[in-house]
Amino acid sequence: MKPRVFQATEIASIIRMPSSRISKFAETAAYGLKPSVSHGGKQGTRRLYSQTDLLRIAVAWWLYQGGLRAQVIDRVLKASKVKDAIRDSKGWTHAEHSGLHLVLRREITDHEKPNQAVELRQRSEIGSLAHEGHSIQVIPIGALLLQVWENLRPNKPKGGQRL
Repeated sequence: MKPRVFQATEIASIIRMPSSRISKFAETAAYGLKPSVSHGGKQGTRRLYSQTDLLRIAVAWWLYQGGLRAQVIDRVLKASKVKDAIRDSKGWTHAEHSGLHLVLRREITDHEKPNQAVELRQRSEIGSLAHEGHSIQVIPIGALLLQVWENLRPNKPKGGQRL
């Protein structure tokens, strides 16, 4: 079976985000979100994205909505735990993964690049992660990725459920 490819407008509909933001992600190298199927060398050429690209864009959108900068989003997307979560999410179940959260712990410091930890934790573990001198950002990645997979199902009404 041929792998499914997506245009920006389809991704925007599935994730429920502006397609203009997908273009900005692709055009801004700091995000690290170039289309892997076709990068449209010429202006006006259609960009085509893989299913993995779609999931990476979804995670980037949620991080962007959380106020993170492009360079931080790129680092999070490159973290092995996030790559593994994206790769494995198709087989996730609601019972085991809907409470899974992406947790970013960042040192509050006076230098430009603070130490940052990227973790996947269950809801019940999050409270114990707060420490003096650190900030935490929590994204409900399990529930959100499960919803993306639900929206990708065949015969799903156009526009999917709001994420």
